[in-house]
Amino acid sequence: MSAADKAPINNRYTNQLQWPLGTPAANSPELEKIQKRAASAFANRDSAAVTNICDELLRKGDLQYCWKLALQSLEELPFSPELSEIVGSCALQLGKLDQAYFHLFNAYVENHSLPAGYALLRVLTAAAQQSRDTTQEVSKLISSMQHMHPAQGALSTIKAQHSTATAQRGARKYFMVSNHKSAWPASLDGIFIADPFVSYQLDRAGLTSQLRNVERAPFIRQCQDDKAQTVVTILAKQKKYLEVLCPRLNQIHGSNLSYEFWKRSLSICFERYVGLAYEMFQICETYFDPARHFCSPLSEFCHYVPLDFDEQRFLLEHWSFGREQLFSSYIAEFYPDMFPPTADIFRSPYKVRELSSVTPFKPVVGIMSAFFAPNINDGLRAASGGRIDSIGFQRQLNIDNNLFLREKREILCATRDDFDRFDRFFFRTLRNLMPKVFVEYFPDMMASMASQFEHLTDLKYVISEMWIGEAYEPIALALLKETRGVQLIYNEHNINAHQYKASLMPRWADYCDIYIAHGDYGREISNVLQLGSLYNFGYNLQNAQKVHGISYVSGLALARDSDFCCYDTSTGCGENCARTYTFKRSFFAALSQTSKDQIYYRGYRFDEYLQYWEAYYSDDYLMGNLLDGIKRDDFSKSCREVMASSNLVVIEYLMTSYLESLFMNIPTVILFSGQMDAFNDQYSDYLDDLIRVGICQTDPVAAAKFIENVKDNPQEWWNTAEVQEVRRRFVERNIGDASSFFNYLVAMSGS
Repeated sequence: MSAADKAPINNRYTNQLQWPLGTPAANSPELEKIQKRAASAFANRDSAAVTNICDELLRKGDLQYCWKLALQSLEELPFSPELSEIVGSCALQLGKLDQAYFHLFNAYVENHSLPAGYALLRVLTAAAQQSRDTTQEVSKLISSMQHMHPAQGALSTIKAQHSTATAQRGARKYFMVSNHKSAWPASLDGIFIADPFVSYQLDRAGLTSQLRNVERAPFIRQCQDDKAQTVVTILAKQKKYLEVLCPRLNQIHGSNLSYEFWKRSLSICFERYVGLAYEMFQICETYFDPARHFCSPLSEFCHYVPLDFDEQRFLLEHWSFGREQLFSSYIAEFYPDMFPPTADIFRSPYKVRELSSVTPFKPVVGIMSAFFAPNINDGLRAASGGRIDSIGFQRQLNIDNNLFLREKREILCATRDDFDRFDRFFFRTLRNLMPKVFVEYFPDMMASMASQFEHLTDLKYVISEMWIGEAYEPIALALLKETRGVQLIYNEHNINAHQYKASLMPRWADYCDIYIAHGDYGREISNVLQLGSLYNFGYNLQNAQKVHGISYVSGLALARDSDFCCYDTSTGCGENCARTYTFKRSFFAALSQTSKDQIYYRGYRFDEYLQYWEAYYSDDYLMGNLLDGIKRDDFSKSCREVMASSNLVVIEYLMTSYLESLFMNIPTVILFSGQMDAFNDQYSDYLDDLIRVGICQTDPVAAAKFIENVKDNPQEWWNTAEVQEVRRRFVERNIGDASSFFNYLVAMSGS
């Protein structure tokens, strides 16, 4: 290889490429510590240690120092293939193509290193994608790799790489999986929109007029049976992955924790993770074709590593960067080096929220994050003589959130011979999506929780409700079970979801010792008890003063349902959105102006937790002008209070509000836009009686006419014997008797 062969590419590439730049860290004590570690590793000629430090810097966005350290180490230390990849990644982000070409080409020639060659190709093909003429340099590299690696399959890979870099884009369409604009091509001429929610986002942003030659994929699931079958697959995969991961987690932490501990601590959060990954996998397997599509996957160096399962859920379910990250893992696994990666840095807004605090009590039965009515905790404490009381713990850890333990994560994500395509994809995502609280910070978290629970020497049971939606409660409960044999009593959340296909009840019952169902459900499940709910469905509001004519309670249509339960048929989530809003628009269009003038409209309230939700459909946008002039609720009162102060309540989804309204015995009309085949066979009659007496309406125009007929005197209809009997039976069946649960807990405490 002559000296001319090693000449760097022309500076014009460096000057013209506009790569996203990370913000170099200012001089700080933290950076000084990293620099000292780097100096020590460099002095010891420890390429592996330097690689880990560079990886840490790259993830933090300290690109300038990372670039200098990686480049110098590649030049002077024993060769590390990983360092060549880091140099390539920094070059893409900083526009250092000139220097990168020189060093990477030399590293390839001197070490016969494919990673160095591939890193160089990424730099060159990325330049070619930006209409730069890199044909000569790419041809040299192809020739060299042909000569040095004739038996390693490099030739076909490089030819595909070269073809990708030089092909005319007009022949293929950009495969769009999210609204993450920095990943988009400069021109929106030739787009395949793989996610219908992205179509909605583009329409709402007014970008539709800029699109040319567009294809739009339909929803990956078309009916409730599709979702039920998806759940069967998700649960089978989850079981398989737990069997693989539990011993690996013990290995990386030097622990001997039981399978049951890991299963409970990962809990339904892990099930949601598997489900969201499977949904992306289905989209890619169904629609992505490298012969018809091109893409700009995120470099895996830029992938975001979530702190906990809460942040992971926001990332994958709501944030466009997370959708790109999932898709990029798919491309990296099945089409490596075919599409030049892009560089981007994600800044997460997430902060851990504190739900409870450490208490001095030493109960036999502890209450942890349960939505009981305000007087219930005091009543239980008094009736049990203090043997039932609140417990809690602090979630915040004093940690360095930039820690990334590559070696441990490589152990977790190793593949096996029996893995199918989805298995391979999922374990690829583990490298950067397994929450840090289960890898980097697991020992600290376990020590913190154990210390906070030390005084609970009499604890035998914990009642918890919010573990189904939280990242830390499952770990705390699993620790108490593992170390002390403390049993988990799940008091069912204040919704009914067990009557649907893909029911949550058997899934959630599998993570607890005792499942308390409010109402007469779940008799076929061994650890389910049919008692009552201690939630405040409106006990003190049944005689509230009436100030609103008609209160309309609106739901929130999410882009995707990570619980994968058919209860979303009534909420407008995912594939149900079009049907739900068609129903709602028809209903409001059929109402008279007189009726609209009486409506007090309550949208969906976003609390501190829901502020991170971004993937949902906008009521105002999809309803157009049909809500113009209608008075809006200002959220100064709870939904229960608003409904209690209304003469008539109209509710558009089957979650909590309709149970509250029926419990408070307020004239109520439920708009059910869902599909009847969403219900399990044994509950196919769930809504029949409500429909028969007019409480539940399944046709939008008929519902509007019904409102017109009863709005002036809703009590006349509501107080008929038939309606009241149907309401009473429904409340009894779905909420139960609160005293039965109360007395059960008091007896369990040994009082």
